[in-house]
Amino acid sequence: MHFRDFMRGFAAASVLGLALGACSKAPPAPEPSKVAAPAAAPVVAKNVWTALPADAAPGIAQAIRTVPLEGGGELVLILSCNFRPSTDPIKNGFWLKMEMGLRSADGNLGLDPLATEDQRARFKVVRSTGEAGTMTVKITDPTDYVYENNQTNELSQDNKDPAKVELATSFDIPLNDGRTPTIPMQKDDAGYRETIKRCAALPQK
Repeated sequence: MHFRDFMRGFAAASVLGLALGACSKAPPAPEPSKVAAPAAAPVVAKNVWTALPADAAPGIAQAIRTVPLEGGGELVLILSCNFRPSTDPIKNGFWLKMEMGLRSADGNLGLDPLATEDQRARFKVVRSTGEAGTMTVKITDPTDYVYENNQTNELSQDNKDPAKVELATSFDIPLNDGRTPTIPMQKDDAGYRETIKRCAALPQK
């Protein structure tokens, strides 16, 4: 599913839930012992990873986070984790995918053109080992980007544990207005940890 389609569907589901709740006629209040907790879309807090419901995408564990950018605009991150079987031992195993979307009031916020080439861009990162490095993202449109990886920091490249798949501790995103904000990955957030834990429990087939 395209990043924009995902966000549009997520927003529509939340709005529909609110609309139905506001328009429906309230039934007589049941006895306290019979009150059931209403189903609701997850509350997405600003700048905190929020794990999405398990049925949001079958076979995939996901979390979402919105990062307010100093100086205006925001970066929406969607983390996905799943097991991808392959006869190629290098590709077989767990993969992490991070979709990124820049959002601004005028819709003009994007990447620095000097940092892009052939529908790709390189971001400076701090790896989980503490070393400096880069990550290459695919540009799906001027404001949306995708990064995928299944490699670990181990020589054995044992990617049968999603917690070992490398995802930077932080990355710098060069913007077309001259800013280069550093985005910490916040792997200690409960929503991030829950997503990786849920991913590890997915069928490996």
